[in-house]
Amino acid sequence: VRGIALNKVDSRNIFKIIIIESLIGSLLGGMLGLVGFLRVFLLREPVLIGIIVGLAIWVVVFVSNLLGMVLPLLLKKLKFDPALSATPVITTIVDVIGVFLYFQIARIFRSFKQSWFSTCLGKPDENEIYDHHKLIKMFSRQY
Repeated sequence: VRGIALNKVDSRNIFKIIIIESLIGSLLGGMLGLVGFLRVFLLREPVLIGIIVGLAIWVVVFVSNLLGMVLPLLLKKLKFDPALSATPVITTIVDVIGVFLYFQIARIFRSFKQSWFSTCLGKPDENEIYDHHKLIKMFSRQY
């Protein structure tokens, strides 16, 4: 938003900015996803939950970063103030998209019962792995 306000973003460097921001979002999402995976692993929960949580965190951070980059550019193109993209409404929209993406990733993994995950990791106990109440309880533990 600051770069747009200072007219540092134009058609000559927009693709360079998009690539840099995508790489930063992917790297940050990957690091946070790894932290999420390690937390699940260290709590001795099933590895598949760690994979789902880690992948979901990476995807959510990456998509949120892309939205945070594209929305101000779109608003400027539509002749609106790009600072509007920093409102709580946009934050709420990104949060809703994040929850949706998490459940979609969990649903996709659940549908792969006979995939290479079950071959590599052994046949998991379905009730233990996909119990979302257990996930919520696990992540709300106090240290």
